[in-house]
Amino acid sequence: GTMTISHLREKWAELEPRAKAFAVGTAALMAVSVAITAFNLAGPGDGGAGAGGGEQPAATDPGALIPEGAEPIAEPTGQERLLAGLLDVVTKEECLWQATEDPACWMLFERDGFTEFAGDLVTSATVEFYSIEAVEGGRAGTWLVTYEDGSTVDATFAFTQDREAGAWVISSEAFPTHDEYRTVPFTSEDVLSW
Repeated sequence: GTMTISHLREKWAELEPRAKAFAVGTAALMAVSVAITAFNLAGPGDGGAGAGGGEQPAATDPGALIPEGAEPIAEPTGQERLLAGLLDVVTKEECLWQATEDPACWMLFERDGFTEFAGDLVTSATVEFYSIEAVEGGRAGTWLVTYEDGSTVDATFAFTQDREAGAWVISSEAFPTHDEYRTVPFTSEDVLSW
C-alpha cells in the first residue's frame, strides 16, 4: 500500500535516536539495561554449563539479547528498507552530486532533504517520501518536496547505478535548476543490495 508521511516519520524516529544514542555515549546505558533484562529473563536458576563467560552473546550482536516477540527497531522492512538503503547511498560524503548539464551546479543530500548550489543561488528543500520501489538498476518513487519559501511540489524521483558510464544518477522534476545529477561511485559494488 501507499506509505503515509506519518508512518515513514515514525520509522525514522525509531531509527534515528538509536544512532544518536551511540554517538553521544548513552549506548553504555542501553547495554546495561539490556544486560539486566537478559539476566532477569534467564533467571538465577539457569546457571550450569551454558552460563560460562565464553558462552555469552557478543555485545556487538544486537540480535542476541532481544527477547522473542519484541518489535524490531533498526530492522525496517519493505519500503522503509529500500528508503534507508537509498538514503545511505545518496547522503555519503564521498558523493559530489553534479548537474549532468552543468557540473558547476551541484547538490548536497541529507536524510531530510537537499541543498542545491548554483553559483550565488543556494536552494534548500525538505523531502517526504510517499513511495519507493526497486527498479532495474536502482530505485524510483514519489516524494513531496517543500522549498524554503513554503511552496511544495509532488514529483517522482529515480536513482540508478549506471555501471557502464561509471556513474550514479538521481533525477526528479522537483530539483530547483536541473532535473538530473550524477556522481562518481565510491565503489563498483551494487550498493543497493547492502
